[in-house]
Amino acid sequence: MTSPGTSKSDVLPDAQARAASRIFALSLDLLGSAGRDGYFTALNPAWERALGFSRETLMKQPFMEFVHPADREATIAEFERWHSSAPLQPSKPAGRRSPALGWFDSIAASCGKSAVLAGLSGV
Repeated sequence: MTSPGTSKSDVLPDAQARAASRIFALSLDLLGSAGRDGYFTALNPAWERALGFSRETLMKQPFMEFVHPADREATIAEFERWHSSAPLQPSKPAGRRSPALGWFDSIAASCGKSAVLAGLSGV
């Protein structure tokens, strides 16, 4: 059975879901998702290791707080594009800077109109 708004092709079999969850948890890259409201909805443990803050603390602030002020306008435009594109259309990796992280590469994909999946590397 699927949840409202999902199709059978969106649901992973249990073994694949467990494997994906384990990869998410063990990845050295910062992986997560953000809702249209601009708040993180999920973050893997790499965020805590890289920034020294708990996931709960990070999820209480809009993710834009972690984007360098010089990159905010471009990041907002990308975030809006991700929300309006077809599901799982990845953006090109882009170099960004963050006051907390320094320079990093990012990639993101829309997950429908409710969330954006993202990964950060090189921190």
